[in-house]
Formats: sequence, structure tokens, C-alpha cells
Amino acid sequence: MLPAIPVAGGTVTTGMIHSKRATYWSWPIWSGAIDYNVIRSLLGLSQIHKEIFDRSELAKMGICEVYRSSVVKPTGRYRNFTPAQPV
Repeated sequence: MLPAIPVAGGTVTTGMIHSKRATYWSWPIWSGAIDYNVIRSLLGLSQIHKEIFDRSELAKMGICEVYRSSVVKPTGRYRNFTPAQPV
């Protein structure tokens, strides 16, 4: 569901976004029952990874909230996630 693809200098994973300020992971919270393929599509949806997005467009897809967590390296070696915050 979250494939990791090797690229120059690291890996790329569904939902992980690298910006100038930080690396973060975003994921949607949806209403209603959905299947595996829809979950994969929602996790890869480019709109949820933007700084500003149109909530009304996401609501049409059944997405009621988007959460985001930053990736931090407190020891300089191992990565951890900050507590998730609604965007």
C-alpha cells in the first residue's frame, strides 16, 4: 500500500513529501466504507499534500479531514514522526 522506490539520494514513499522546510506525511480521514484500491488512491491524492487545498473538493470524495505529521531526526540518525495535526 505504501511502496518505497529508490531514487538518487534516498527513497520516495507514497504520502511522504519533502519540502524546503520539512519532510512530512499526510493522510486523509474519510467517511463511509471504501475498499483497498480506493484507500491507495486517497493516500496518493496530490491535493492532500499541498499547503493549501480545497476542502469542498475533498468532501466530494468523502474526505472529512486531512492529518499531517512531520518527520524529525531527534538524534540525527533515526527518524520519528511528530504528533499528527489536522491540516
